[in-house]
Amino acid sequence: MNASLSTKRQKAAAFLASMTATLMIAHQVAGKATRDGLFLHYYDVTQLPKVVMGSAILSFIGVLIMSRLLGRFGPAIVVPLGYGISSVLFAAEWYLFPVFKMQVIVVLYFHMAVFGAILISGFWSVVNERFDPYSAKQTVARIAAAATLGGLLGGILTERVVAMTDNRTMLLVLSGMQLISFIALFTVGRVPAKKSFQRSSVEKTGIRTVFKMPYLRQMAIVMALVAMVAALLDYAMKAEAAEYITDNKALTSFFAAFYAIVGLLMFLIQSAFGPKMLQRFGLAGTMSVLPAAVLIGGVFSTAVLHLWTVTVLRAGEAIFASSFFRSAFELLYTPLSPDRKRPTKIIIDVGSNRLGDLLGAGALFILLFFIPDLPISLVISIAMAASGVAILVIARLQAGYVSQLAESLRSGTVSLSDDEIQDATTRLALRENKAISDRRFLQAKLQSMHRSGANPGGNPAGNNPGEERVAAEIEALLDTSPERARLMQAIANLTSNDHDRIRQTLNGDFMDTGLVAYMLPLLGDDELVDEVRMELRWLAPRILGELTDALTDPDTPSKVRARIPEVMEVCHNQRAVDGLLEGLSDGDFSVRYSCARASSRMLARSTSLRVSEEKAIEAVRRELELDDKSWKESPGTPLETTQTDPPEQEAGPNARINHVFLVLGLALDREPLEVARKALVSEDSNLKGTALEYLENVLPERVRQLLWWRLGISSMQKPKAQRSHTEIVSELRGASKQGNAGA
Repeated sequence: MNASLSTKRQKAAAFLASMTATLMIAHQVAGKATRDGLFLHYYDVTQLPKVVMGSAILSFIGVLIMSRLLGRFGPAIVVPLGYGISSVLFAAEWYLFPVFKMQVIVVLYFHMAVFGAILISGFWSVVNERFDPYSAKQTVARIAAAATLGGLLGGILTERVVAMTDNRTMLLVLSGMQLISFIALFTVGRVPAKKSFQRSSVEKTGIRTVFKMPYLRQMAIVMALVAMVAALLDYAMKAEAAEYITDNKALTSFFAAFYAIVGLLMFLIQSAFGPKMLQRFGLAGTMSVLPAAVLIGGVFSTAVLHLWTVTVLRAGEAIFASSFFRSAFELLYTPLSPDRKRPTKIIIDVGSNRLGDLLGAGALFILLFFIPDLPISLVISIAMAASGVAILVIARLQAGYVSQLAESLRSGTVSLSDDEIQDATTRLALRENKAISDRRFLQAKLQSMHRSGANPGGNPAGNNPGEERVAAEIEALLDTSPERARLMQAIANLTSNDHDRIRQTLNGDFMDTGLVAYMLPLLGDDELVDEVRMELRWLAPRILGELTDALTDPDTPSKVRARIPEVMEVCHNQRAVDGLLEGLSDGDFSVRYSCARASSRMLARSTSLRVSEEKAIEAVRRELELDDKSWKESPGTPLETTQTDPPEQEAGPNARINHVFLVLGLALDREPLEVARKALVSEDSNLKGTALEYLENVLPERVRQLLWWRLGISSMQKPKAQRSHTEIVSELRGASKQGNAGA
């Protein structure tokens, strides 16, 4: 009976939460459309930065107050009361509007700014604490879908109400929506969650925690930059709308339609591409879509400045901000423990957002002071600049996320299973740290249980038998998990600097991709290189990403980088070739030569692989443009040669010229290039002239001149007669065959 009653309560709470989510977002869309329509009809658009700045300051104060109240009383009490107060304010604004029209519009702007985002964030706090983790997985998905529906309904509702009555009536409708949300959310939060949040004795305020942790600071900066971009583009769109649309109802209808369409497109794009973006490009790539879209769209909007182009730009920013950016940004909280996440999330989500509004509005206020007739193209350009900065900060945030997640996984603060991971970044971090973090987490748990009195070896008085059993199971797992024990032993051997122990692992029957990071440095050991290379080649198709990262990482020793291509070349796929091409820009010649040689052998074995002629020519140009001192330095013999390497391709005095022709052969016809290379150093003047004519036909002018200069060939030494490319290649091939027959 009790179980049945509990299930009914859960279903009722889920229904009310879904209804509240629909009303909440519908209210947000309707309120913003009403607010924008009224303000732009009664005030000049140049007054907009002032109210945005005032709203940002009041919102930030509201965030601080809300953060304190949530920590002290909990969301179940504070958030419903917030909806109740908001409902009363809307009713007061409706009553006072005919008498104090101008003042009420400003109050309405502040009201929507302060209560909007704070109450939405508070709603999700109620949901998170009302439902247990098991039921929340399905319930939250349904609530989120209901919230998306609210965006569309809010736009339609506003357009119909304004068309049939007026803007003032919408204030009364908004009050009623908030009142229903108050009643429903109070009922949802009334049943206590199974687990209550315990405040840590060392917990600091949200702001102090954000300022103390570099990772949280970077999150706050990114959120502020994105909000600043939104504020600038919002002003640009509203300025254009105020110029083209003068009717009060038409303005409100325009904004209602805008918010409704944005909500619908946001839902479709996020549903269709959101998970795929996270899985394919990770957190940084997914978040960067927003600023990248602003940069691309900004160029078009400034070139073709019109209401529709600026509206499309603002819509794109809003869609990507609420879909790709939001979904990826939420995952940045994954590495944080609950006692850090709860007081800081609202600070970052809402406080930093309002700080961005303040920065954007402040920039507009200053610009309008000096340039009253502010060009919209200048506003868009500033938004583009802020987007560029956001991309740079996101790149740094990616590294901070991986580092923070790795540390949390290892310490046991965060424990993730494969089905909880939504993005490529977290999946990679988990894979690299799983073996170590699982073991350390169990050890920490075991130590904690020992300190609390559990003893696997006995049953002292007062001990809980259940805790003793769990502790015994953990200890047994640590001692007897063969796969994990073998992995840890293999890591210990590979990092021991003892050749016998290292060979024991390399030649043993246990090998795992988790050992790659510990095997790669051993490529620099001349005594172990053959055995290490052999093992890595077996794993190569599965670890191409790690191999490419190590190859292009300047912190990897050059000797190791020079030997990685010999591992990659066993992979007969285009990804391996593309990775080797990246190594052609390495600062160490031995690495460049190794990449070219491995690529050449791969292309010789497979006709399906391709190298861009443009990339090959660019690599040759960089090589030929080296300063004289670098060019003349002997590269030595940095690599082992194999039986498949012709003597002419070995490193030596002519290694740099050999390398140039080797790279050219990646994209051009290798056979005539090889004959031409030999002909240039031969005594046969006719063959040498034919080689020069061939190279003049196939090489870009700049590259040809640089090659002539490196070979010491006079610019006057040109063929007397111009022949077709086919004739020249045929003659070179004929000369090659005669040379082979004579040999």
